[in-house]
Amino acid sequence: MIGSTEHRAIAAEAARRSAVLLKNSRALPIAASDGPILVAGVAADDIGLQCGGWTVGWQGAAGRTTPGTTLLDGLRSAFGGEVLFDPAGDFGTDTRTEVGFVCIAELPYAEGPGDSATVTARDEDRAVFSRMRERCDTLILVIYSGRPLAISDLIERADAVVAAWLPGSEAGSLAELLTGTHEFEAVTPQPWPASIEDLDALSTAPLYPTGHGLTNTPHDRNDGRALR
Repeated sequence: MIGSTEHRAIAAEAARRSAVLLKNSRALPIAASDGPILVAGVAADDIGLQCGGWTVGWQGAAGRTTPGTTLLDGLRSAFGGEVLFDPAGDFGTDTRTEVGFVCIAELPYAEGPGDSATVTARDEDRAVFSRMRERCDTLILVIYSGRPLAISDLIERADAVVAAWLPGSEAGSLAELLTGTHEFEAVTPQPWPASIEDLDALSTAPLYPTGHGLTNTPHDRNDGRALR
């Protein structure tokens, strides 16, 4: 039966095993913090955004388009009541905490409607990232996209960056990577651009080359070691 427990376990494994740890500046894995864990970005709790196009409908859609688990679900399962969520990152100007997550996403697309000469983060997501950067000592950026995005400015300002691609219905399993229950094992299948200009030609100096990926262990909060 489609959507069975067995099928969802396979989907969760696929999401975990395809996510790439692009950057880790002594941020992952996350353990219990001294304050609430802040989570922001509408994509952190949106199954449609984590699935992308060709899901239920041709172009996909935002919202709860199909049953599943979100990144927020996974983090709440791991940390319980310590997790606070606001899609816009509006936690109050006086709020500051040890750990925060921002999840950004491309809007769903398939085929020609997804073509773009400026593949980068949306303005709304950039605003959320900036709010969270002011509030969190350690900020982890999680990216949902069907392709590498030209967001070197955000990557530079984040303490850890995960390219989760389009994790599908079971994005809750990503929390198992972030907490160190499972190790990252995937690498980039193509170069990650340093700028939008890199998209027009084969860059000789991408931000991350093909085959880039880091891993970490639950007992060693370091900068990660290269998988290859």
